[in-house]
Amino acid sequence: DPMAKQIVGSLFPASAFDEVFGMREGVAPKPNPEALLRICKAWGVEPGSCAMVGDSNVDILTGKNAGMYTI
Repeated sequence: DPMAKQIVGSLFPASAFDEVFGMREGVAPKPNPEALLRICKAWGVEPGSCAMVGDSNVDILTGKNAGMYTI
């Protein structure tokens, strides 16, 4: 999680994203959809109204496992 925040912070302006989530202790890693589903619950949105944007097959599989659109 800290590394994800550092990378995003160095590549994008601070206002580009409301939140950045990386790998966190106690949360199952991808392709398990647990992290995505937690994010949806915290934001009060349905997974089917969200998109997982990724750069790997694992990212796409994770989004599909969560019931999201995938890009």
